[in-house]
Amino acid sequence: MLNRVKIISVPSFLGVVIAISILAIGPVNAEQNPFHSNSLSEGMILADNHGHSKKEKFGKMDTNNDAVVSKDEFLTYAENKFSKKDKDSDGVLTKEEMEVMVPR
Repeated sequence: MLNRVKIISVPSFLGVVIAISILAIGPVNAEQNPFHSNSLSEGMILADNHGHSKKEKFGKMDTNNDAVVSKDEFLTYAENKFSKKDKDSDGVLTKEEMEVMVPR
């Protein structure tokens, strides 16, 4: 008697593996994601939160105290942060300057 072996094609196999993987992974709650943010300014606050509260960072960006951060206010804040990190004022950040910015 001959033994018959059923061969599954690679695309079919991959499809089954992907489907099982998707079903095995539960839905992800965006608020639990450390990279989730509701706005560009909030993302900046989270990315640059070196011991300061979000309110403190927001207050530094909101220079006219109107309870919103305009694009100009945000860019001014970012440019000031960049200038402080650019120790040799050459308009670029080196790896060494970035290490000071984001310690590992």
